[in-house]
Amino acid sequence: MIQVLSTLESMRKRPEMFLDMALARDVAIALELLTTAMHQGVDSLTVQKRAGLRVIGADANWLYSHDDAPAFHFDRLIDLDGIPNSFRGEVLLTAFATFYAIVENGKVLYKSSPSVADEVLREVGGAAGPFSVVFHANATSEGAAPQP
Repeated sequence: MIQVLSTLESMRKRPEMFLDMALARDVAIALELLTTAMHQGVDSLTVQKRAGLRVIGADANWLYSHDDAPAFHFDRLIDLDGIPNSFRGEVLLTAFATFYAIVENGKVLYKSSPSVADEVLREVGGAAGPFSVVFHANATSEGAAPQP
């Protein structure tokens, strides 16, 4: 019998198809997010590790590709416009990060769970730039986010 898996289930079963397995999980996810942000036209990016969280700071919100685009692409594979066999990196957060959040201009726009306090997210996200993606990923996709 053929079993149909969701996008996230199939990604978790074959992480080597989506992540560089020679790298730490947070680094591999960060590289894909950086690729997505640069392709979306972001000029200034920083990558930091603060309070046990990986933080990607930017001068612009790259999660919107155009005005009628969905706000967040966390649950499915979406290609990078004009690049064959590519995908936007945000889906990796849902598939492999134990926690993730979006912070813009000091406001927490989204977080995957209440495990990290908003004030911590505003502090670490705000230090990285006006827009930031904050996340935690263990060596594997198992585990829980760090407690502040």
